[in-house]
Amino acid sequence: MTDIQTTVPFVISLEQLQTSTQALQVQEAGYASQFSAIWNPNQDSLHASLLQWTSAGFPDVYVIMSFPVTLPPICSDGVTRNIYDYFTFCSGRTIVSAISQLQSFLTGINVSYIASPTTISICVSKSQ
Repeated sequence: MTDIQTTVPFVISLEQLQTSTQALQVQEAGYASQFSAIWNPNQDSLHASLLQWTSAGFPDVYVIMSFPVTLPPICSDGVTRNIYDYFTFCSGRTIVSAISQLQSFLTGINVSYIASPTTISICVSKSQ
């Protein structure tokens, strides 16, 4: 007895591709909006986070903002990116320039960041 395997042909439609691309663009725009809190922070939220840092006794590398990121296997433009490049792609600026702008709002406070494959965290510590 012979096994006959039947392969089912697949169909990829233009509509499916457009829908997928649109979904990725919506996700990317959402991240761009979230990331903008770094260089355009809400003063009240930033102040509250810094007060929590103060209450904790000014520990070094204290996280004041955190952005969980789910990297898509491929971006809406067809390119695969790591978290640094994805940040730049979504926001239109590098993480370093975003941090620099946030730093310009704060005196006596050093701003830094930590990036993992799934999260970007904005941290503060006291200037020495």
